[in-house]
Amino acid sequence: MAWNLTSPPIKLTEDDVVQQCLDVLHYHHYWPVRQHAGRLIAPDEPVVRVLRETGTRFRWITVGATGLPDWALIHPERPGFLMEVKRPGAKLSRQQQAKHLELKLWPLEIAVVDNVEPLLAWLKEREKH
Repeated sequence: MAWNLTSPPIKLTEDDVVQQCLDVLHYHHYWPVRQHAGRLIAPDEPVVRVLRETGTRFRWITVGATGLPDWALIHPERPGFLMEVKRPGAKLSRQQQAKHLELKLWPLEIAVVDNVEPLLAWLKEREKH
C-alpha cells in the first residue's frame, strides 16, 4: 500500500485573511470596526420574487461609500488606521484606488493586505514610533 503524505496546496480566501488579521489586531489591542459598503436588501431572491409578484413594495438600501476600506481600526494609545483586505494576490479595484486617493486628504494611514505577514511587518514598523 502506497501512502501519499503530500497535501494539496492550501488556498486562502479573503475570509481566511480577514480572520488572521483580526486575530493579530486584537492581540495588538486594536478595536476593529467593519465598514460595510454596497447595496443590500435583506430577503433572499425567492422572497424578492414573491414581493414583486404581489406588488409589495421593498427598497434597496445603499450603505457606505464605494471603495471604502473594509475596516477602521481604533487603538487606545495609537492613531487609528484603515485596512483593506484582499484575497491572496488580488489587487485594488479602480473604485478602491480612487477612494484611497481621496482618503489621503486626511491623516489616516491605509493598510492594504492580502495575507497576515505584511500586516505583522507593518504593525511592527508602525509601533516603533
